[in-house]
Amino acid sequence: MKYLLIAFVLIFVTDSVAADYISKDEFTNRYITIIQKKNTELLVKKTASLAVEYETKSGLKQSSNLHNAYLQYKANPEDLSPILEQYSNSLLENALKLSTSLDKSRIFPVIKDKSYILQISLMAKAKYENKGMPFLYKKLNEVLYLVFALDTQNSMRFLNENDLIKLELKQTELLPLSIENLKREFAGLSVQGDPSSLSMLVADGNYEASFFVVDSLWDKKIFPVKGDIVVHMPSRDTVLITGSEDLDGLKRVSGIISKNTNNLAYPITNIGFIRINGAWELYKPK
Repeated sequence: MKYLLIAFVLIFVTDSVAADYISKDEFTNRYITIIQKKNTELLVKKTASLAVEYETKSGLKQSSNLHNAYLQYKANPEDLSPILEQYSNSLLENALKLSTSLDKSRIFPVIKDKSYILQISLMAKAKYENKGMPFLYKKLNEVLYLVFALDTQNSMRFLNENDLIKLELKQTELLPLSIENLKREFAGLSVQGDPSSLSMLVADGNYEASFFVVDSLWDKKIFPVKGDIVVHMPSRDTVLITGSEDLDGLKRVSGIISKNTNNLAYPITNIGFIRINGAWELYKPK
């Protein structure tokens, strides 16, 4: 799903969009009920609001957080059932390993911020002691990192070193491979709004921010903005583009981000990036 946030197609995600929401506890309970109906052998229990723990028949225990799912529901309350269906299928796929094949053509780049990497690092140290990060990552700058997702029918999981061995891939091959996969899979990527003033990318609601690493996209012929291209990615499905000398565009971007900061699922960062001499730098408002 794609929630358009720009001027002419603008939909602000606020608590006023819907008068009533089910509670976080009720959302979690419904999620658990769906999983129990789909698979009676998987033991699932609520550990907190929007947090569950599940145990497989073999005794493997994992946890799952529903924060992003609940934010997605609050953005579009009428989609409660499909959202619960999507997230329950994802958990079952991961827990029961319903899709175990490794397909090079389904590897895509995913943008994360420094706080996410730090959080996972701390969790890994606490849970696995000295085993390190559970997936591969690449630092892009002082704010952004890149991880590599294996996209399956119901979910995505991040690649680790064992996956590389099985795929017979070198880590240096991941970025160019994932970019080519992204360009092929989303050849129909569109730009909504006015590319010369304020616009946004529209793909599938999952990989818009991933196009940050596709250098061929960031051309003034495609985005003839005033000044240099400035990009903000407050979440994985929200990529806002304007110009460094477009005061109105920058103001509207700031307003969109400010209004939606606490409501966007899969947040990345509110920091902007400016394209200078074919490379990205942190954008520092004047």
